[in-house]
Amino acid sequence: ARAQPWMGIVDPTRATDWSSAGAGPIPARTTICSTLGGAGQAPSLVQSVTASQINAALASCPSGQVVMLNPGTYQTAGATIMVPSNVTLRGSGPTQTIIAETGVVDNVPVVQFGTQSSFPYGPEPNPGTSTAITGGTAQGSKQITVASATGIHQGTLLVLTQTDLSYMTDVGEEGACTYCNGGIGGDSGQTVQVTAVNGNTLTLSDSLYIGYTSSPLAFPFAVGCTGGGLENLKISASSAQVTNTSGDGYSSNVNMTGTIYSWVKNVESDFAEGSHMWIQFSMHNTVRDSFFHDGFNHGPGATDDELRLGFKASANLIENNIFWRQHTSVMLEFGASGNVLAYNYSTGNYHETSLTWQLEDFSFHGAHPMMNLFEGNITTHWQPDEIHGTSSHSTIFRSYSTGANVYLPPLDARGALETGTPTPETANAAAFQIDSLSQFNN
Repeated sequence: ARAQPWMGIVDPTRATDWSSAGAGPIPARTTICSTLGGAGQAPSLVQSVTASQINAALASCPSGQVVMLNPGTYQTAGATIMVPSNVTLRGSGPTQTIIAETGVVDNVPVVQFGTQSSFPYGPEPNPGTSTAITGGTAQGSKQITVASATGIHQGTLLVLTQTDLSYMTDVGEEGACTYCNGGIGGDSGQTVQVTAVNGNTLTLSDSLYIGYTSSPLAFPFAVGCTGGGLENLKISASSAQVTNTSGDGYSSNVNMTGTIYSWVKNVESDFAEGSHMWIQFSMHNTVRDSFFHDGFNHGPGATDDELRLGFKASANLIENNIFWRQHTSVMLEFGASGNVLAYNYSTGNYHETSLTWQLEDFSFHGAHPMMNLFEGNITTHWQPDEIHGTSSHSTIFRSYSTGANVYLPPLDARGALETGTPTPETANAAAFQIDSLSQFNN
């Protein structure tokens, strides 16, 4: 059966074209430029290959080729593995190749897309460098005019923002969110790429999700990684290595900042000290066929052990993944827009300070996510919350939510599930719940 087009059913001001979300067809790269680690080893064997050796192999790998990791455990020793543009880091399978987080570090990712080290681990727009958008601001437009195109060229990324729309605010039920826009003007917006420059007229990779009518600005910045791939391996954190209680430790298992047309496929993220994955100031990336589970802290803040779409992350595809025993599975915040979360399964989340509280699987925690599509997901609790401000224009379609969940020990630790002592999550129990600061939803 063919899917019905939404045009003619959904108000066109409340939807956008989601058909091109993600990186597109993931290339099956077959040429291996380098194979690391001894062959034929058990996955528990600690390989002598260091993170710097992996990085050297990745940096020298020709475009369109693969660095292959044989079965075994590869210890990071406090380093970050950096995947450059147009190269794939591929393991022998999530049960065979394990990247083990070892060593004391200070808030860096285990695997980073791109090789730039600027905070937060990749390029981002400069809050002090922007140009006013002076024309082409209607919803659906793919050409805008700007006051000055100086420094903007084909391939430049732009964060587009605006302020003072009546349905956007960073003031939620817990007060003003001082960090919601990341220093980039406006509570919401989107990330696009410039495909052509003609004077002060810019052609964009994606159409405008909404009409930009209130002091719109464009913030240019450079691409950090395009066409990078991470496949067929496990990233595993050790409880002996966790130091995040003092603000240290690995910030995320995987990070994409300033990343485009890249992917994570068939990856297991096994426990996290902070986030399982960050996608921020990035567009058109795919996370598919992967398994994210567990964390050493199931509380809010820097230890949400979630997959986070934030800081105007746009047109990303999160598809066919399993999320289990996290604090929240996917968090959309700080203007994440135009993303598609499709055919994912999420259950078993818990809040360590209130084990009876039923958490949302997809959290809208900081203003202002908008124009995101949720299709075909199976979850426990779907709720765009209003803790740190507004969200809008969500479409939820062909989705199933149970409204029921239980917490099972152990708490924030490895070990077999203690199935004889379940705690029903009876507080905040609802299959679907839309808070008052979330508007224009389908």
